[in-house]
Amino acid sequence: MKQRLHQTILSFALLTSAGHAQVTATYIGPTNGGWNTPANWDINQVPINSGTNLFNAILPNRIVNFDLAPGFYQLTAINLQNGGELRIGGGRHLDITGVAVIGGYINASGAGARFSALSEFVSFAPNSAPRLNAEGGAVIEIAAPNFGFNSGSGNVIRAFGTDSRVDLSNLSTLTVSSTSTSAKDIVADNGGIIDLSNLTALTGPSSGGNLRLIIQANSDIILSRLRTTNNFVLFRPFVSLYTLPDLQTANGTTFEVISGNTVSLPSLLTHQRGKIDVQTSGTINMPSLTTMDGVEVVIQNGGTIAAPQLRTFINSTVELNPTRFFNTPLFTNINGSRISVRDGLSYAVAATTYTFSSGSGTLFLASGANTYLDLRSLTSVSVSSTSTGFKDITAENGGVVDLSNVVTVTGPGSGGDLRIFVRPNSDIRFNRLRTLTGRSVWVVSTNFTLPSLESAGNAIFEPQIFARIHMPALTALNQCELRIQDGGTIEAPQLRTFTNSFMELNPTRFLIAPAFTNIDGSRIHLTGGRAYAVAAPSYTFSSGSGILFRAKDADTYLDLRSLENLTVSSTSTSSKDIIAESSGVIDLSNVTTITGPNSGGDLRIILRDGGVIRFGTVATQRRVQFSARDTQTTLRFTGSFTLNSPSRILLQFVPTMEMWGNFRFNNTAEAEVNLADGIVWMNGNGVQRLEVGGEDIGRPSGSIPANFQMGQLIIGDVDRPTRVVLEDEINNGNRTGGRREALYMQGFPSEDGLRIRPSSVLVLNGIQAYAVVNNEWVHLNALLGNRRSIRYDQGYIVRDEGVTNLPDVNDDGCVDDADLLAVLFNFGSDDADADVNFDGVVDDADLLAVLFNFGAGSGGC
Repeated sequence: MKQRLHQTILSFALLTSAGHAQVTATYIGPTNGGWNTPANWDINQVPINSGTNLFNAILPNRIVNFDLAPGFYQLTAINLQNGGELRIGGGRHLDITGVAVIGGYINASGAGARFSALSEFVSFAPNSAPRLNAEGGAVIEIAAPNFGFNSGSGNVIRAFGTDSRVDLSNLSTLTVSSTSTSAKDIVADNGGIIDLSNLTALTGPSSGGNLRLIIQANSDIILSRLRTTNNFVLFRPFVSLYTLPDLQTANGTTFEVISGNTVSLPSLLTHQRGKIDVQTSGTINMPSLTTMDGVEVVIQNGGTIAAPQLRTFINSTVELNPTRFFNTPLFTNINGSRISVRDGLSYAVAATTYTFSSGSGTLFLASGANTYLDLRSLTSVSVSSTSTGFKDITAENGGVVDLSNVVTVTGPGSGGDLRIFVRPNSDIRFNRLRTLTGRSVWVVSTNFTLPSLESAGNAIFEPQIFARIHMPALTALNQCELRIQDGGTIEAPQLRTFTNSFMELNPTRFLIAPAFTNIDGSRIHLTGGRAYAVAAPSYTFSSGSGILFRAKDADTYLDLRSLENLTVSSTSTSSKDIIAESSGVIDLSNVTTITGPNSGGDLRIILRDGGVIRFGTVATQRRVQFSARDTQTTLRFTGSFTLNSPSRILLQFVPTMEMWGNFRFNNTAEAEVNLADGIVWMNGNGVQRLEVGGEDIGRPSGSIPANFQMGQLIIGDVDRPTRVVLEDEINNGNRTGGRREALYMQGFPSEDGLRIRPSSVLVLNGIQAYAVVNNEWVHLNALLGNRRSIRYDQGYIVRDEGVTNLPDVNDDGCVDDADLLAVLFNFGSDDADADVNFDGVVDDADLLAVLFNFGAGSGGC
């Protein structure tokens, strides 16, 4: 750089000063040292032109005071390097006749102080941070064509005081690229003037603090030919009228209008990515402006923006009230913009569509009594911004947002939702809205109607306490949520399709709708004693996870009896749950097949804290897990239950599995049928079949490992006798040594492993059965000996199924005199053999049974 400067100075000297002696002097003195000290220069001589002696001065990054006596001085060339400072006091005029390269700070102070560099060889050094300050009547005049400032902050150009002047009238471009977070200022103050009269392009930093142009009272920054501004540029004039007569395009620019003052931009056509801030009683006139794009408009009470040609207002924001004047025609394009009106103002647009593709915040707001934001020109609203922030349309405090001609509303596919807030005594009119897609949330605190809405997707409807959302034409919701708050109501008399959606109801959350005929993919939760029913014939859940159905609290009843098939195919790694808890009831009594996923998290059917789930006759397929826990919980099957591997069941902490039909399973892994800590209650009032799967290890002497055992088997009820037949129809992997599989009932510390209620019967059917009785294992088959049946508990154990086919008391194959005599001789007793009907007493019924079947049998009667 220094070498190039020397070459330039030399060339200039040869051209203009032939025959004159020319010397280059470099300042080597201390910072804040004096120019007029010879020892401060490497040539030990003060460099000032005199007669034929011409000097070039190089000032490095130090402060140098031009401390010669007041007067006029010349140099042939100067190089003020980046970080250096030249201070010129009152009455001293330094004139550079040739080359001037300025990368540092020129600080002229006091009346008569002047720095001049007006030749065609003057420039501001590239990649530097030059600063100019003229104060107290000083003048700085530099004829460079371009100006750049690339680092630091603070005052870049300053003229302070009467007759103080910075004359840069030869500049065509001025660029401040420093990204320092602090502001970079061009300031005219206390009567000072900065002349930028030929500047056509002004560029501020792309980030960090603004380039600020501050024009104080009685001062001026002359920008009579400025046409474009770019990046972060801010104008802050404190004069009563400030005009930029030729400015046509403002990019990234902020215009601040101080209270009571006027800014005039007569040629401005486009304002992009900036801000207009009009304070009280301030005015900004933009008679040619047609487009605002990305502009934040702030008008304080009493402020005025006059833009009679402005029709395109995009990606911009404005908040208005009756004392904030935005004098424009109706906007024909408001895409991406945010408009708020308050305090009784009526405001309208003429745009036909609205899109919002980036950012977040309040899109439309009407706040206050008689406030009316008229958006009736719009036919569609599309909010596609995926910003994580919310995008809101709000009516509050009696305000109205009129979107009554909008037919479609589209929310974002991800990120923050489009939120619709209808506050008390306010309204957002969607009279013609038919289709709602994308992510939206409707938070309603009053009575609100969507009269034409037919379908909605990805929407959340959230009526608050005492609020009602009425949707008379709605027939289908998909991927929606009914988020009804306590005391809130949703009324949808045509709604029958509720798919991939969610709702949670209690007795104070009101849904007025017919029973849903399609609930595929949906999740329904009930609490607090609420009863709710659906009419769908089947249910599928193909993606996602979570709690599918839930009933919690006493008297809560989720009636899913319409379902015949329940299929969960989602392969999400998380579980898919059906939960009854805290005495809640889920009724699935007509489901015949439950199908879980092939992979991923299981379909889990969970009962806890007294919850009840009712099934009829049902079989499982694929990955289904039944889990019941605690003594108050009941898993009820009013028909037969077939568990197909890899489905599984787990009873913990002594819950009850109540069976009215048969129980079969084909699992070979004992952990998949874990009934050891639960009660199996066979209570069917008929013949029931119970599959056994344990290995016959004989009569144990203590605890046993997992062996398909039960904690307790209860057969029948006091007024509901039943007959349970053991069977080994399925090989569960324990037919060792050719033996049939066995049943083990291990009991609990204070409960036997087998309980048989009055008149109920356990039919061993050739199966070896073992139960803990009084804390000891008992081989039930051994109790029979040679007898056909024995009394056990309150009922009977019989050898095989054929025992009750005929009243053949002595098992000789013929109902004859011997059987009649056995009944008569034991009449009135509880003899187990003579009590042919197993009702606990030998009586008339047993006698009649023998008489009615007398002579029957296969033993040669």
